[in-house]
Amino acid sequence: MDEFFSTLNVVFFQKWIISHHNPDFIIQMAASDRITIENKSSSSTITFYHDNIIELATTNKSTRRIEFYLHFQMRSLLQAVKLFDEMVVCIEKIDARPAIRVLLCCTGGLTTSFFASKLQQGVELLDLHFTIDATGYQNVFYQGHKYDVILLAPQIGHVYHKVKAVLKEQAVKIIPGEIFATYDVKAAIDLITATYAKKNVTPKKSGFLRARLKVANKKPVLVFSLFRNSQRVHLAYRLYEEDMNIVIDDEIIKPHVKAGDIFHVIDAIMVDHPEIETIGVSTPGIINDDGLLCSTSVRGFENIYLEKMLKERYDVDIVIANDVNTAAVGFYACQDKCESLAFLFQPIHHLSGAGIVINGNLVKGSHNLAGEIQYLPMALSDSPLILNRTIEGSLELVSKTILSIMALIAPEVVVVYCDLITNEDRLYDELGRHLQKSSLPKIVKVTNMLEYTLLGQLILSC
Repeated sequence: MDEFFSTLNVVFFQKWIISHHNPDFIIQMAASDRITIENKSSSSTITFYHDNIIELATTNKSTRRIEFYLHFQMRSLLQAVKLFDEMVVCIEKIDARPAIRVLLCCTGGLTTSFFASKLQQGVELLDLHFTIDATGYQNVFYQGHKYDVILLAPQIGHVYHKVKAVLKEQAVKIIPGEIFATYDVKAAIDLITATYAKKNVTPKKSGFLRARLKVANKKPVLVFSLFRNSQRVHLAYRLYEEDMNIVIDDEIIKPHVKAGDIFHVIDAIMVDHPEIETIGVSTPGIINDDGLLCSTSVRGFENIYLEKMLKERYDVDIVIANDVNTAAVGFYACQDKCESLAFLFQPIHHLSGAGIVINGNLVKGSHNLAGEIQYLPMALSDSPLILNRTIEGSLELVSKTILSIMALIAPEVVVVYCDLITNEDRLYDELGRHLQKSSLPKIVKVTNMLEYTLLGQLILSC
């Protein structure tokens, strides 16, 4: 009977969507199992699968980037309508956003501010869908992720490779001297258009990691990893069957993610995989002894009892773990050359954290506070949130954090995830000012933390 009403609700949901009349986009039934929503800025699909599973997806036409994605099993019409409304809000935000966001950068931001003002007047006269801003070099890494094109003034052209190495999703270009010196608005607009046209923002999917250690999952394990990326929140999830065989690998992409989004994924997956006995969630933040998840810096996951919520809803084992801890476990499992390591995660916009493995065992400490770098009383030239905005500041912050870790536990290897550390040699040189070269740990710089967190969460969940 429940399945009958669920199927009926899917039919009502389809008709409800098609009946929408909105002057800002076109809704049509593209096929018996797919509805499309189109406007000048985005392309969306609502796809209907077997077992009353529905997929919602929105792609930004300018960036070709998916900005909203999820799928769920129809439980109630009210639930489906709320999720559809969330997608519509995302569509409206994309539509309201300028097609091309441009950031001009010079040494202090003064000369580029004048040029940006001239350019903004020009694009408005030409009725172009651009927005032009300016900043100094010290802020380009902190602000740059919000933009599509970054133009560097000729006088700081020497930092091009550094900026490009950090801001991988942005198109970066040096403004030719003749354009900058004469404030040639037309030539600058042509440069922006050409640079944006060559922009490739499609992320390359990395290969799956395989553990050298034997992972004893005899039953399917469903794992999640929550992380922020630019202006969106991602909730990656993966279903591992026996011997680490991956049968589902997908993610939710939304401006904000809630615990209910995890429920939707579990409900949909358990339709075909009711044999799941363990669910693991890797998340930023501190997990208190009583299960309270706090300090996550992810809206919707602050101060909630996530483990309790999942246990009340599903009759399976639940394992919640800190994301940097799971990354440390995942990295440890992929190598066989060291027994002790620290995984240091230093993001641009947030405080750092570390996962610590000693003699093959994850160290969580009393009240799960091990690795909470924010509590280290380090002698820094400025606050961590200011230092982690620049390459030079991050070098100071990361090197002093590593020195603190060495003084306390002296691991053989320190794994570093920090976009602003572009040169490992400079990090070694900085550490060498305080420690003998023979005492330095091996530094391993990684650029993808997600694979390590998913693998580590699998291991902790077994």
